[in-house]
Amino acid sequence: MNVSDIEYYIIKLQIKRVTVFVIWFSLENEDLLLNAQNKLKAFLTIDEVYKYADENNLKLNLAHGISYYNFDKEGDFTKKEILNYWNFISDLSTTMKVSFMGDDRSNTTRNGIYDKLCDLDIWKDKEINFSERDALFLKEIMNEGIEIVFKEVKKSTLMKSKFQPTKKGYYGQFGGAFIPELLHPNVKELEDNYLEILSSDTFQKEYKDLLQHYVGRPSPLYLAKRLSEKYGATIYLKREDLNHTGAHKVNNTVGQILVAKYLGKTKIIAETGAGQHGVATATVCALMNLECVVFMGETDIKRQAPNVARMKMLGATVIPATSGSKTLKDATNEAIRYWIQNPETYYLIGSVVGPHPYPDMVARLQAVISEEMKVQLKAQTGKENPDTIIACVGGGSNAAGAFYHYLEDEEVELIAVEAAGLGVDSGESAATSQLGDVGVIHGSKTILMQDEYGQIVEPYSISAGLDYPGVGPLHAYLHETKRAKFMNATDQEALNAAYELTKIEGIIPALESAHALAVLPKMKLKKDQIVVVNLSGRGDKDLETYINHLEA
Repeated sequence: MNVSDIEYYIIKLQIKRVTVFVIWFSLENEDLLLNAQNKLKAFLTIDEVYKYADENNLKLNLAHGISYYNFDKEGDFTKKEILNYWNFISDLSTTMKVSFMGDDRSNTTRNGIYDKLCDLDIWKDKEINFSERDALFLKEIMNEGIEIVFKEVKKSTLMKSKFQPTKKGYYGQFGGAFIPELLHPNVKELEDNYLEILSSDTFQKEYKDLLQHYVGRPSPLYLAKRLSEKYGATIYLKREDLNHTGAHKVNNTVGQILVAKYLGKTKIIAETGAGQHGVATATVCALMNLECVVFMGETDIKRQAPNVARMKMLGATVIPATSGSKTLKDATNEAIRYWIQNPETYYLIGSVVGPHPYPDMVARLQAVISEEMKVQLKAQTGKENPDTIIACVGGGSNAAGAFYHYLEDEEVELIAVEAAGLGVDSGESAATSQLGDVGVIHGSKTILMQDEYGQIVEPYSISAGLDYPGVGPLHAYLHETKRAKFMNATDQEALNAAYELTKIEGIIPALESAHALAVLPKMKLKKDQIVVVNLSGRGDKDLETYINHLEA
């Protein structure tokens, strides 16, 4: 047979709440497709299968649809299912060179059962009965087979690029889980379950339904024509400001609250800076009928009054953090302290910070941003990849989402913009990459602003969402490896950028997003350069600040 004539078949697998797609084909033997590391090639979505097949010229046979093997089926398998599943396990075992008792042709009991099943397959209307001994042996075969399948699927789905965390949650030297002993059970419960939950068919169905019908996704990718004319490039805005609640934060809160429900949690706690994460958390808690407690710095409560009002309207309890600078760092401290004292609660972290697995989980949930960007850019420009992506960075959740599906595409320039405050060297700044050193903050090893004695330096920014003294471990790694270019913008530069976008595009951005826009004048942009700015939130929460700085 000519290799080009090989037909490939798509198989959907569900096993231990993990759903993947694999590709089966027949050449000399009946095999399953492997990746470059000789691991089972597994896809998390059907779109990934089609894309891979198209890129690699695989001839997919879809005449009979997609075969579905549900190893999580409630109740007993039918005899026809047993035969099909047995054959699949056998093909997988042969492909992966794994021992499987169902392949032991020397076992007479095995042979007798298999012959009966094959006979049933030939004579569709013929009923067969298994002895009690047969049934026990068959159960043993199926249990072993399910473990083999799950082991290989797990290996495949956990294959990591250098931009994905290790099993212990490290991106290079950054990450990990530096937590008090009392928090280990909470974090371990999440670590043991989050990947299975996130990849399960039931989670994905509910999550995607809420993103579409409640959040309002996909968010538009808007060609900012006047902004493009001014800066001499093709500039798109990823309109996360149009999401329900007004920012990207809701992508994560919807996902994490579903995870919390899967874990049986009924009370949610969260920290917030600008209030967007707090509002998003309170919103989804109201939707899901869950108790919600939000910790917010006293300073931020005063400058983000509209969001505080929203949280209270939504039924959340807002607790002020009155220590330190009374901002995001201090709110996070208070939330962790409360979590230690109330381990039955679920701590919903709003950024790619904290102990493993939070940075990875939040990044995965925000990755919907770059997933949509690829599709939207292809439709509008004919190619999936822009030349440059720009996003503001405090902890870094919106940047992680915007960068996620482009991390491996080195030709895509990634620009992370930090808050310089009154100037990087003014003593009133939050430009972590410029001012920080390696250390531990809020449960993970990363880059953070600290003095010579290791004490955290108080950050400052006009933007409540960016005045965090550290950065998520993924971003620390992107900075260290130079995969992302870190720039910064002062308060005034951000204000100027916000007023500019308002006047020439009719869009009032959040102050956080304005920092990303503020680097456009600093860049040497080319006419054919495609730039995507992640507009992470809308500016109604910042109107008081904008009003106070309006020029007469």
